[in-house]
Amino acid sequence: MLRIVDVRRALAVRGYPRDLSGRLVIAVTDPLLAHNTGRFAVEVTNGCAGIGKVGDEEPAGLTLGIASLASLYSGHTGVLRLQQTGLLHGEPASITLAARLFHNGYPWMTDRF
Repeated sequence: MLRIVDVRRALAVRGYPRDLSGRLVIAVTDPLLAHNTGRFAVEVTNGCAGIGKVGDEEPAGLTLGIASLASLYSGHTGVLRLQQTGLLHGEPASITLAARLFHNGYPWMTDRF
């Protein structure tokens, strides 16, 4: 269970593949926290991201709700699965970039404590 309370900060501190650079505009909808709703530009270079909020005039490469972003952020559900289930919409180039940016393997935990 994960709830992102600050999209900008969460995307900035998450790790990304070091060998990948790119820019992705993500449109997020959050019915509870207004500051999480909007378009966020994610610019990744050498595994680090710069995040900025952009206006509606810039087209979003991906569109998704806050719950879907949390699932993608954690690695629990990949971009293609979210797209297949209708929880994420986007243009093919952005979907390909997002799949590479957010893929770290799936989260797991041993069943012994």
